[in-house]
Amino acid sequence: MSIDPQQSTLDVQQVQGVFSLYSTGQFNEALNAATTLLRAHPEEGILFTLVGLIHAAMLQYEPAVESLRRAIELKPDVPDAHHFLGNTLLQKGDTTEALDYFKRAIELRPDYLEAHNKLCEALERSNRLEELEQALARAKEYCPGAHPALALREAELLKRKGDFEAARARLEGSAWQAADDDTRETAAYLLADLCDRLDAADEAFRYAEDANRITRASLAAQRVDPDAYFQLIDRLTSTFTDLDDADWQTADVADDRADPVFLVGFPRSGTTLLNTILQTHSDVQVLEEVSTVYQLESEFLKTSGSYSEGLSKLDAGDIERLRRTYFEAVDAHVPRAEQASLLVDKLPLNLVHAGLIHRVFPGARFLFAQRHPCDAVLSCYMRNFRINEAMISCTELSAAAKLYDRVMTLWSLYRDKLPLAVHTVRYESLISDFEATVSECLAFLGLEWEEGIRNYMDTEINRGRIGTPSYNQVTQDIYTAASGRWQRYQSHLESVLPGLSPWAERMGYT
Repeated sequence: MSIDPQQSTLDVQQVQGVFSLYSTGQFNEALNAATTLLRAHPEEGILFTLVGLIHAAMLQYEPAVESLRRAIELKPDVPDAHHFLGNTLLQKGDTTEALDYFKRAIELRPDYLEAHNKLCEALERSNRLEELEQALARAKEYCPGAHPALALREAELLKRKGDFEAARARLEGSAWQAADDDTRETAAYLLADLCDRLDAADEAFRYAEDANRITRASLAAQRVDPDAYFQLIDRLTSTFTDLDDADWQTADVADDRADPVFLVGFPRSGTTLLNTILQTHSDVQVLEEVSTVYQLESEFLKTSGSYSEGLSKLDAGDIERLRRTYFEAVDAHVPRAEQASLLVDKLPLNLVHAGLIHRVFPGARFLFAQRHPCDAVLSCYMRNFRINEAMISCTELSAAAKLYDRVMTLWSLYRDKLPLAVHTVRYESLISDFEATVSECLAFLGLEWEEGIRNYMDTEINRGRIGTPSYNQVTQDIYTAASGRWQRYQSHLESVLPGLSPWAERMGYT
C-alpha cells in the first residue's frame, strides 16, 4: 500500500512501520501499533485502512469491513480504501457488494491495476462472463503492457469458454513466473488444471508441485501448525475408541428446531456438486461452508473442558444450550424466516466432529460423499484451497494421503460406535447415473423428485458465487474425466498408493 503524506497528518515513518509489521506477518504487533496510533489520531482514515487490512489478514472479516467502511467515511476519495474493502468483501463471500467497491476504486484511479484484477476475479467468481470480458478490455486499455495478472484473468475466461489450449498458451506466454506471489500461485494451479484437461499429466503434476511449493512458502502457510489438525483427530479417535455411549444421559429437547442434515466427506469428493443439486430443490436450504459446527464445538469445550469427560456429562440443559448456539450461528447466515423446511449443513470435514454432532443432534442424518481415495487425494493436491490447519496438508502429497487415512479411520470408528443415519453418495455414480443417484439421495431425505433438479446448473449461475474452491466447475457440464483420472497419474502417486489402496478396496473400488 502506498502512503500519500497529503492523506494524513501522521509521520509517514510511523505509518510505514505499522505497514512493515503487517507485511512481514506480525499481525498482532501491527494491530497493537495501529490501534495505539488510532487512539491518538481518531480521524485518520489511513489508520482505519491499516486496521482493516490487518483484521482481514487474520481472517477477522467483520471488524475488517467495519474499519474499512470508516476509512471511506473519513476519506471517500482514496482508491486504496475502496479496493481493500472490495477485496475483504470478496474474501468474505459478499461478491456483489465487492464489485461496487472495485468499480469505485477504478473510477477514482483508472489505471489501478490491482483493482482491475480483483474486479475481473469477482466477475469470474460470480459467473458474469460477459461483464468479465468487458472489464478485461477496459483493464487492458487503462493498464497497457503485458501484466501477468490480466493474462491470468484472460486465461480464466478462456477456460470458462472451454478453450483450454488457448488458455494455457495465454498464461504460459505471459511473465507469470516473475509476478507477485498471489498471481504466481493462482497461475500455477490454473496451469495444472488446464494441462490435466488437455491430458498432459506430467506437465499438470509439475505445475501442481510448483503451486504447492509457492503456497507452503506463503505467510499464511507459515502461520499454521501442520500437526495441529492431526492432533485433533488423534484425540477424537482415542476418545471414541474408549467410548461407551450407554453412559450418555438421555435428553428430551424442548426447542422446535428439526435436526439438520450434514453433508460431509473428504474434500474434493463431490460435496459441492451434491449441495448444488440439493439447493435446487424447493424444500432444501443449504448452508454452505459456514463454521456452525466449529462454534458448536467451541461452546462445548468452553464448559466441558475435553471430549473424554464432557460427552457423558451433558444433560438436557447442556444439549439445549449447544443446540441454541448452533442454530444462532445458522440464523446469522440465513434468517429463520427465509429458511426452507430442510436444512443441509455442508462442510466436508464436519465428519471429523460427527460424534459431537450425534450427541447434540441424535436425529441428524449424514450424507457422506465418497470418491475413489486416489482421485480425492490427487484432486486436493491440485486444488488451490484457503490455507488452514486442515488444508495445509494438501500442499504435500504424502501429508494429504495421511490426512485421508486419519479422517477415514475416525469416520469408520464413528460408524462402528454410534447409530449414525448415513447415506453414501458415490461421486462416480453421481456423474454416471445422475437421476437414479439423486433420487436415492432424495428418498433418504424424505423428499420427492422435482424436474427442476435437472437444471441445477442454471440455478447456480443465477445464484452467483459459490463459496468453495469448486465454484467454477459445478456451473459447467459434469466433468466426467475427473472420474478415475488418478490412473493417468499413477507413476506420480506410487509413494501414497500403499496407504490409499486398502481404503479403495474397502469402499468397493477395483
